[in-house]
Formats: sequence, structure tokens, C-alpha cells
Amino acid sequence: MWRSCLQNSMLFSVCKICGLAYHNSELLPTYKKVIPGKIEIGEGISEHSETAKDYYRRAYFEAIDFVVEAVNNRFKQKGYNMLQNLETLLTTENHQSALKEVTEFYTSDFIPDCLQSQLSLFHSSWDPKIQKDLKSVISFLQSLSAVKKEYFSEVIKVIKLILVMPATNATSERSFSALRRVKTWLCSTTSQVRLNWCVLLYVHKIRTDSLPLSAIANEFITRNDS
Repeated sequence: MWRSCLQNSMLFSVCKICGLAYHNSELLPTYKKVIPGKIEIGEGISEHSETAKDYYRRAYFEAIDFVVEAVNNRFKQKGYNMLQNLETLLTTENHQSALKEVTEFYTSDFIPDCLQSQLSLFHSSWDPKIQKDLKSVISFLQSLSAVKKEYFSEVIKVIKLILVMPATNATSERSFSALRRVKTWLCSTTSQVRLNWCVLLYVHKIRTDSLPLSAIANEFITRNDS
């Protein structure tokens, strides 16, 4: 008995010096931690993590559920589904459901029978060795002559709708912010045509920086001289 008490007292002293908590279940009674009433919310049975591992496990799964819900809310939207249907018309031969939704939504923009026949001709004339994605489809239609583009007039409308439909609102918001910086109080008399071109150059800075300035200056001088 005295040996056990001596060992416990020595262990308690060592833990106190090291800054550790010492609990001996044989000597000290165990008490259940009671959560204050002001923290409790609702009438349901509260759940509290018994260990740190359980706490961080629950926090981890809560974060995963939040991210999944945010992604679903972002991509499962009506506008995004319509954009996906437009792209499906160009990249997939089995597009009957997408064609129906597109023609029902854009009732005045497409002729359903004409669009269906042009899509069939488009997919049959596609080279199977080339991967069919949106970028390659645009390049293919741009390479056609003006006469051949008439055969794919409805398909070109689909391409135009995809290009003018913003996937997010950030592009439009940046355009409005750029407009406020370009059209200041000192430029209030700028014409609408000039303002459109100035904003276009300001928004697409990467393409503006890649323009050949010498060629543009020579063309400007040539036009003024003539």
C-alpha cells in the first residue's frame, strides 16, 4: 500500500514538472463533463465528440458535404444545362433529347427540321481521326468557305449562342467595372462607337498587347494620307 502511494506521488510530481495532467482512475473518481445550458440549442439530443479524432472526423465530413453541395448548386442550373445541351449537339451524334430541349427553348431562333438535317450532315462529314470537341468544331467551321457555310447555317447559330452565352457573371461584371474606368468625367463626350472599341481593347488586354503596333501605325498613316 505504501509502495503504491509512493509511486503515485512520484509520478504526480514528474507530471507536474513536465506540465502534464495526471489522472489515476483508481485514486480519483471520474466525472462526466456537463455542457453549459447556454451552449445547448434545440430540444434534440446533443452529440459531443468524445475524442479529438471524432471531432476532426466530423468536421472533415461536414467540409466535404459543404463543398459537394456548393458544386452541385453551381453546375446544376438551368442556364448551365442549356449550355451543355448546345455543346452536346455539336460533339455527340446521339443528341435527340438535347435537340428537343434546345428547339423548345429557342423557339424563334432555329428551324427544328433544318437544324436536325444539318447536324446529321455535319456529323457524317466529320473526320473520325480528329477528336470532336468545341474548339475543333469552331476551327472546322471557320475553315469552310462562304458557300459551304450556307449548308451549316443553323449549326453556326449554335456556335454563336455558345460563344455569346457567359458561363459565369464574372465576365460581365468585369466589363461594367472597366467601363467605369474608361469612361470618366473627362471623357463624357466620347461617341458610342469609339467607347465600344476602347472598352473592348481594355477588357482583352492580352490580345491587345499581342497586336503589331507598327503595322497598325502604318495603316493609320496610310488611311490619313489618302
